[in-house]
Amino acid sequence: MPDGSGVQKFYFCNCEKVFFALRREYRKTCSALKSTVLITGGGHKPR
Repeated sequence: MPDGSGVQKFYFCNCEKVFFALRREYRKTCSALKSTVLITGGGHKPR
């Protein structure tokens, strides 16, 4: 059984992978939404 810090590191590593995967998906969704907003002429200015 690994010590607490080992478990934490392992858990953090997995979380980081998930986070980066989610962020990549989020960015795709975001750019898709932005282009849709631009096409439909939404009131919000893109940042």
